[in-house]
Amino acid sequence: MEMTSKKRFCEMTEREQNRVLKCEIVSQVKKMLCMCEGDGRVWAGSVTDLLELLKVGYVSGELQRADGMTMSFTEIVHQVFGVMRLKPLSNPYARVQRAERRKGVRCLTIQDRLRNVLLRAEADYDTEL
Repeated sequence: MEMTSKKRFCEMTEREQNRVLKCEIVSQVKKMLCMCEGDGRVWAGSVTDLLELLKVGYVSGELQRADGMTMSFTEIVHQVFGVMRLKPLSNPYARVQRAERRKGVRCLTIQDRLRNVLLRAEADYDTEL
């Protein structure tokens, strides 16, 4: 993940971490939308995780169609699912809402889990030095 400043991720406030993560997620979703269905891409994670990432991209308002209009969540999901060779969902938004209400072991959002991975990676790097 490319950082715009020299400040380490673990030294950032939670708000700054969220901003960095959202920017990176939106960037990656844009890349997915530019891929072609014949590129041979396959999503290895869970469908729910992918939907959560796509929702972050959608909420940003930065994803646009060729005519300049903002893409709907359904359009984003349909296009990325085609690229990743996943079975289309009839109601992807309902699936994301269920994920947001989940409890138990998987109660953290994909963004929270990504933050934890980055913080652990920095801590492991520090202990290796």
